[in-house]
Amino acid sequence: MNSAENKTKRSEFVKRVMDANGAGKTVLYIDETNCNLFLRRSQGRSRRGTRCAVKVATSKGENVHVIGAISQTGLIYWERRRGSFRKEDCQEWLRRALRQCHQPMDSIAVVCDNAPAHNGIETVASEAEFEGLEIIRMAPYSAPLNPIEECWSAFKAAMKRSMAVTFCDMLNTGEGLSQTEHRLRYLEEHIDRAVTAITPVCCLNCYNHVQRHYAGCMALLDLSMGV
Repeated sequence: MNSAENKTKRSEFVKRVMDANGAGKTVLYIDETNCNLFLRRSQGRSRRGTRCAVKVATSKGENVHVIGAISQTGLIYWERRRGSFRKEDCQEWLRRALRQCHQPMDSIAVVCDNAPAHNGIETVASEAEFEGLEIIRMAPYSAPLNPIEECWSAFKAAMKRSMAVTFCDMLNTGEGLSQTEHRLRYLEEHIDRAVTAITPVCCLNCYNHVQRHYAGCMALLDLSMGV
């Protein structure tokens, strides 16, 4: 994580982001996360003399992917989808997200990590409709520099709170629906509710939080996870 090569790449990444901000560009951070029925609180309370335990689903069920783009001013665009999320899907999603920005492409910089789904994302920037768009790749092992990671934490915390008090709704299969479909719809309903936790204030706070690492990265210092 903190090899000389990665620290140099991290410094170069921070410089590019700072240059984009200095040029007045809208910096969009894109990323995806997934949700399933095993999403639950890791801590809880119990009556004195009893163990803290909770009923859970017998299987994780299918994953539902949530893909989002944030700027310093808030959540710009997001979608949820069932099934896999491949690089072709990511490119189509990015096109839809950029069309929601309603501003010249040369005033936008998109920051992404090196996940497999982001392979070839530069293809979008080469298209005539998105000419001028800047793509900035994150350095390896640099999650603490990505504000959308913290936004996902707020989103999943909201989901855990919501799902903790509606567990019985998940167990009761809807009329005319298979158990799988009912539970997927249950999960999607809670995703739609929880995404409202990614407010403009949340995005701004996350932006400010990651920037406290910038000076250390420019000085080629070690970066720690979870801080």
